[in-house]
Amino acid sequence: MNVFQLFIKSTYSPRDIAKTRFQGIGKAILYVFLLSVLFAIPTAYYVSSGTVQSMNGFKSVLNKDFPDFTISNGKLQTDEKKPQNQRQTALSSCLIRRMHMARNKSKQSKTQ
Repeated sequence: MNVFQLFIKSTYSPRDIAKTRFQGIGKAILYVFLLSVLFAIPTAYYVSSGTVQSMNGFKSVLNKDFPDFTISNGKLQTDEKKPQNQRQTALSSCLIRRMHMARNKSKQSKTQ
């Protein structure tokens, strides 16, 4: 019995599952590998679609929520007249932290 027949029979016949213990170790390993790949496909689809959705959301946040700005001489400059107060999320705190680190790096390189 090949691996695909074994897979089909394992869905309805416990007797055939019990007979597989008399087959070689290679076929058992191949069967487990086939099951692993088969059950990994939905997870891979879910992860990839979630990644695409989050990247599209990030793109829309950058395009809609953030005003146009430039960084010159270590200062953030924008054409906005009043500051925007928004709830701070993990993404925005990460961006702020990176901008702060870049500013400190440029200050240190100027002093040296």
